[in-house]
Amino acid sequence: PQNQQTLVYGIGAVTVTAILATFVAASIVARRVNRVRAAVDDLRAGHRMTRAAMPATDEVGVLAESVDTYADYVQGKQDELREMLRRKRTELERATAVLESIPDGIIVQDLDGRVILMNEPARHLLGSQRVFRSAGLHELTALVTDTLGAALAPGVYAMGTPQRVALGERMLSAQAAAVLSPSNDRLGTVIVLRDITPEVRQARERDALLERIEKEVYAPISGMVQ
Repeated sequence: PQNQQTLVYGIGAVTVTAILATFVAASIVARRVNRVRAAVDDLRAGHRMTRAAMPATDEVGVLAESVDTYADYVQGKQDELREMLRRKRTELERATAVLESIPDGIIVQDLDGRVILMNEPARHLLGSQRVFRSAGLHELTALVTDTLGAALAPGVYAMGTPQRVALGERMLSAQAAAVLSPSNDRLGTVIVLRDITPEVRQARERDALLERIEKEVYAPISGMVQ
């Protein structure tokens, strides 16, 4: 009986030990799983630097390592995208500065005809995009042509000849041009505006002067001939 009692106690002790070991192991696994889940939740919330940082000694560790590897990949792609956006922003700022330094009015449109950029001289000449539409300037680039004229700048080619557009008391010269990529894909269009009011006024005054001179000179001659 004593041996049986000792055996029963031994079996009970082993059982309790096994249960405790299982509980401890389950607790450890649960903590590791929760750690991975917390890392995933943080990453999903936008905390890009969060990592599970667990050794791949078991299935949970392998899962944590996979999560960290994917997080590193995503962060790398985000860093690349951020750097690309920074470079594009710098290029756009430089292009805008160049356009603003040009004395002529510059209006840049996308392929759908939407105005995406208008420099200060163009805004000064037109006042607003509404005037741009009402004056019919957008129609200069409405016709898509495959035959482009001379290069006005690198990647910018004339579309037809400059047109005269009356805008109130002003007379504008409007030159439409196509913007092409290095692979000759059309990216958009550009309209170059120039205020030619002084030139037009001078031409009219010159014509009026010549007409007056002609009347003053040839009228007496014609009277003498008669």
